[in-house]
Amino acid sequence: MKLTRRCGDAALTGLNDALLAKAAEHKLLRTDKVRADTTVVQVAVAYPTDSGLLAKAVGSIASTITRIQAAGGATRTRVRDRSRLPAAENATSSSLRRAAFFAP
Repeated sequence: MKLTRRCGDAALTGLNDALLAKAAEHKLLRTDKVRADTTVVQVAVAYPTDSGLLAKAVGSIASTITRIQAAGGATRTRVRDRSRLPAAENATSSSLRRAAFFAP
């Protein structure tokens, strides 16, 4: 929806004038030539899902614990990395397991 329709032409003119005056006061731009592009395009935004956020948190916790253990801390704490593997790594690891199973 266009702001001109929602707020009115007078309101937008006042906002633009105030913005240009403030920018000129702080010497952020030269006001002799000003060009503004107000084109807006709709975009499909991929919002995070609960399962994606949980998977990221699990991986982050596992890597943090691994780093703590590598530094010598939490020596008695057992940790198992339960993060999901990317598709390429998962396919590679399953093919290696299969090859090891059928090896003579």
